[in-house]
Amino acid sequence: MDDIYMLADTIIFNRIGGNLKAARLKQNITQPSLADAADIFTFLSEEK
Repeated sequence: MDDIYMLADTIIFNRIGGNLKAARLKQNITQPSLADAADIFTFLSEEK
């Protein structure tokens, strides 16, 4: 196991992203449905 404090930020981000992707796939959640649940599209459309 790597010491998390010794890892570069990009490696940590990639690991977090991989864990999120695995959790979504395990629960059969798509990226768009996750964004809908988080209300991200509404937030992005309000910025324009």
